[in-house]
Amino acid sequence: MNTQAINRKQFLRGQFKGEQPLRPPWALDEYLFTDICERCGDCISVCHAGIIQSGSGGFPEMNFTDSGCDYCGDCADRCKPQALIRHNQTSPFPSQQKVSIDHSRCFTERGIVCRSCGEVCEYEAIGFKPARGGVSHLQLNTELCDGCGECVHVCPANIIQIKKSSHGERQ
Repeated sequence: MNTQAINRKQFLRGQFKGEQPLRPPWALDEYLFTDICERCGDCISVCHAGIIQSGSGGFPEMNFTDSGCDYCGDCADRCKPQALIRHNQTSPFPSQQKVSIDHSRCFTERGIVCRSCGEVCEYEAIGFKPARGGVSHLQLNTELCDGCGECVHVCPANIIQIKKSSHGERQ
């Protein structure tokens, strides 16, 4: 049985899955981030893609609805309290997030030609395996995925999400 602790606020809001919000690139662990972040909004105002937004409690959260992250680093450079730190990390999201795709609702799985997510994926983490009958099957290579979120906003079926993984696990 896999259980996950939730905090009081999540309990009172009926958020029983215990999912933590997705923080900006290079964020410290959640407990340190919420302790150090001053909620000044500097990372939000400097984000040219507009994907860092004010979330619960005024803390910055990622929203990939309109764009993806190009990891320019402006948010981390602007963070005076150093809740976002770029040094000593090879990846801005080191095993903190996972890509979740609802394959059953994917257009390609229903025989409709769509390659939107694969076309924008810079690292070719999303591909399509040909199958009999001309239908391709979407395949995700989590090892290649950097969690940029570009695939999220281009998906016409709205089936791709990026979530914070628990205990560093990726799907």
